Amino acid sequence: MRVEIQRSAQILVIFLILYGILTIDFRSSKMIYIEESNEKITSEYLNISANSTSWIRTWSKFGEEYGNAIVIDSSNDIYVGGTTLDSSSGLRYLCLLKYNSSGDMIWEQIWRDERAEWMGCSTVANDSLDNIYLAGTMEIPPLNKQFMILLKYDKLGNKLWNISWGRYGLDICSDTAIDSSNNIYLVGYSFNQISGADLSLVKFNSSGTQLWNYSLASLSYDEGTTLAIDSNGNSYIGGLYKNEGILLKLNATGAIQWNFTFSSDFISDVAIDSSDNIIASGSGTLFKFNCSGSQLWNETIKRSTSKSFIIDSSDNIYMAQNRIVDCIDNSFFTEPLCYCTDIYIEQFNQEGDSLWEKRITGCSGKIVSDLALDSLEDLYMSGTVARNVLLIKNPEEYYGICFEFYWDLFLVIIIPSSIIIYIIIIYFFRKRRK
Repeated sequence: MRVEIQRSAQILVIFLILYGILTIDFRSSKMIYIEESNEKITSEYLNISANSTSWIRTWSKFGEEYGNAIVIDSSNDIYVGGTTLDSSSGLRYLCLLKYNSSGDMIWEQIWRDERAEWMGCSTVANDSLDNIYLAGTMEIPPLNKQFMILLKYDKLGNKLWNISWGRYGLDICSDTAIDSSNNIYLVGYSFNQISGADLSLVKFNSSGTQLWNYSLASLSYDEGTTLAIDSNGNSYIGGLYKNEGILLKLNATGAIQWNFTFSSDFISDVAIDSSDNIIASGSGTLFKFNCSGSQLWNETIKRSTSKSFIIDSSDNIYMAQNRIVDCIDNSFFTEPLCYCTDIYIEQFNQEGDSLWEKRITGCSGKIVSDLALDSLEDLYMSGTVARNVLLIKNPEEYYGICFEFYWDLFLVIIIPSSIIIYIIIIYFFRKRRK
């Protein structure tokens, strides 16, 4: 009897192993290791072809870091702004990292306002003198008031000044931009108890002195999510107004010139091309307007959780997206229990036609946050991978490996099947003995 049980157990183990292999989702046949900062990140987390014009860098300080934005100066040095969390103290810091075009880190800066209980970086920008501006939001107890914050660094990493701005005590910064006179703009929203969240734009000079502020309010949720400045100092704000997407144009003094509303779309990013035309992306559409507010075209794009784009010298558009994709549909239940977040980069020409699309990563915890181009048209991508700041130069298409195990199939099919097989095996063994 003991021999029978052993044989049946062996058969059952073999069956479980075979089933496990069948329920793993292999999305490729290749795996690579990328070494950086004495750490190994397998292609399950990041898939990219490393060649002479392409590299990857990751950065970690306390063990939980997020890369939020990227900008490139006149020397083609790269700056990444982000947030880092010290898990031992629970404190968040803003971080600013500088790399050269070869991927060597030049310096890193960590900053925290001692009054703040919480801090977050939204974006980073640079002026014509290669000063770097780090923008975000901080929360100060005991009333937990939130303020927009702006820090200025020189190219050597010296902090020149920092300021905070707020109207009602709940003011959130979403984006920043700089005009040709090195004035700095912050956009976001300010919350008040009468109208709720109001779209807010604040303009400062290069010394950090406020010049003016603008707000747009309704009784619905209003927010400025993205911002761009043209060659004449006009501001273009994308966001939400009355629960609809909106694109606003303000002149250099803060007077509104025109607005365009989108009944079923949310404006997530906006940029200016070489002719001062405006490119705006919604959740499922890419739009182009001239400076007078006339729509030139719109193109349907694949929906994603977030997107960022950059325009090159030929007015081609590079768009990075975090797309949530269902795993291969061999799940027992109607709703799949596994999802993948893949990073895609797609290029469009100036007429909005898609030229190519590349999948940069496979399944795991990675997010693209921003794109930038240097003077040589090299493309850089910032984001987060495995809770590390991520920086990639010239991302390449790579078909990585992705493992997904379907627990619903295991629970619903394998356990009952195993019991039935075990009973059958015992039955035949006993019958043979008789």
